This record gives sequence, C-alpha cells and structure tokens, in this order.
Amino acid sequence: MTVVEYQDRFMELARHSPYLVADEVRKIRRFLRGLQPDLRLRIRAMELGTFSEVAQKARLLESISSKDRAERAQAQQNKQSPPRPASSKWQGSGSPTKSSKNRSGQTATQGTPSRGSNAGTGACYHCGRKGHLQKDCWRMNGLCLRCGHLAIP
Repeated sequence: MTVVEYQDRFMELARHSPYLVADEVRKIRRFLRGLQPDLRLRIRAMELGTFSEVAQKARLLESISSKDRAERAQAQQNKQSPPRPASSKWQGSGSPTKSSKNRSGQTATQGTPSRGSNAGTGACYHCGRKGHLQKDCWRMNGLCLRCGHLAIP
C-alpha cells in the first residue's frame, strides 16, 4: 500500500474513531505507526508539527525511496549483463553458413562470433592448445617459448 492509499484509509477510519485522533499529536503518532519502518524513522527525525506536514514528507520520502530502489535495481541488472563488444555481435539465421579449414586443419566456422579461441573448449584457433587466444599464440607469432625472441623460419 502506498502512502497516499494509506493516508486515505487512515482518514476514513479516523472519521469513525475521532477519540483516537483527538489532537494533532495523537493523529501523527497513529499515522506514523502504520508507515513502513524506514519511512517512520526518517519522519520522526524531522520533528514535524502538523499532520499535513507529516503526510507530505511521507509521500515525498516514499517517492524518493522508490526511485532509489529502481536505480539500484537497474545498476544491478547492468552489472549482471555487461554489454557485449561490437565484434562479437553477428547477424544471421542462427546457424553457421559455411565452414573452412584453417592452417592447423581445424574447422573454422564463418558467421559466428570469434574471440580467438575455440568457444566451446577454450582452445586457441591457431594451434588448438588451451590457455591462450589466437592473437597471443606463440606459434602464430613465431616466438621462442624460452626467451621470447622471434624465431626465424
């Protein structure tokens, strides 16, 4: 129930039990009891003098709280699903269109996103070994594994 709905219901019930809300202090106390605990604590800290001030601040705080929750939820959703790089997006019918053999004799599929390693296995597309991407493949770059110098073929 929103604060506006609660305020309407409170005023309706207060008409039937005027002795429970005989003065402003009692009316404020009764109203605060029905608010959510976080709103109640914030409003009590403000030390407002009239019922209308309390109701107005409750509506304002509820609005701010709901906006904060929505922003936090959006931020959480953005954290969980980071944007994909443009290079990994492809347009197609959902199935590979054609395949060919690369230098090492492995089948490379065209029409699917490539990140430099066999997507299912995590292996390099060039040499087929796991643990690195094609762009970092020492065999493709001709690097010596011991010292890192370029090997001359």
